[in-house]
Amino acid sequence: MDGNDHFVATADNDVAFTVSGPGEIVGVDNGSSPDTPSFKEHHRAAFSGKVLAIVQSTGEAGTITITAESSGLSTGEITVNAN
Repeated sequence: MDGNDHFVATADNDVAFTVSGPGEIVGVDNGSSPDTPSFKEHHRAAFSGKVLAIVQSTGEAGTITITAESSGLSTGEITVNAN
């Protein structure tokens, strides 16, 4: 999103993901078929303004916090409860 909360379809920022709590990153993607970095990395450049992190529970109960950071952008964070 830009400063006016408009989606930016041309964004290609590199986004780094971190997870705290009983979860782990099991893959990242952006939907671009010619993009060849490993799905096991913890960062990926956005494609058409989108990037995805797949997070899996470790099987323990608790709160999983997923953080996304990119230079020049606000940090995003979400929490999920694992039972």
